[in-house]
Amino acid sequence: MTIDEQYEDAYDKAPNETKRVIETFQREPKELRDKKPLLYYILGSGTPPYKMAKKESAYVDVASGKHKCSNCIFTFQNYVKKTYICSQIRGTIKLGGWCKLWIG
Repeated sequence: MTIDEQYEDAYDKAPNETKRVIETFQREPKELRDKKPLLYYILGSGTPPYKMAKKESAYVDVASGKHKCSNCIFTFQNYVKKTYICSQIRGTIKLGGWCKLWIG
């Protein structure tokens, strides 16, 4: 089963830039695809332009409750740079931060 078969609906609704990245990923050797998940390949080391701006997401560096970036499903650590990123918004984030997209 290919990525297209597993996520056909998501692929169909994805922005063109994301589709191009997925298609490029699928052309990579299987050894590379097995070592790097698609999400890592899409996010890479940068922040793609199709992510939401911090202002649009109402992101703040300090949360006011128990909902924080540290317990959100969208938070990922960049182990090389020792920073945190969100799969939904551009730029780096703080583990104590929060935005309206939070999902625990």
